[in-house]
Amino acid sequence: MYKMLLLLKKTEDEFQEKIFEENIVNQLSEATGKKLLIGKVDSSLLLENEYLKFCEVNFASKDEMDELLASAKGKEFSKNFSQLAKLVTVILVNYEN
Repeated sequence: MYKMLLLLKKTEDEFQEKIFEENIVNQLSEATGKKLLIGKVDSSLLLENEYLKFCEVNFASKDEMDELLASAKGKEFSKNFSQLAKLVTVILVNYEN
């Protein structure tokens, strides 16, 4: 199993939060064909940055993720993601069997 974790850094700009929810997560959902949930981060006190929102995407493998992100919808996600890249932390987790 392979996971992509997206964490939106805390910001006072509601526009950035809207872009994260409506563009980034929705486009990633379309690219993967999976319904993605957005969670509110209650606490990130032990981390260097404070985070506001969280989204987790599961894939069968890294190859599946790469293939989906190489699709037309995946490329649209990547293009829009670059607008928020400084405000989003991405963590990729590989659960090897």
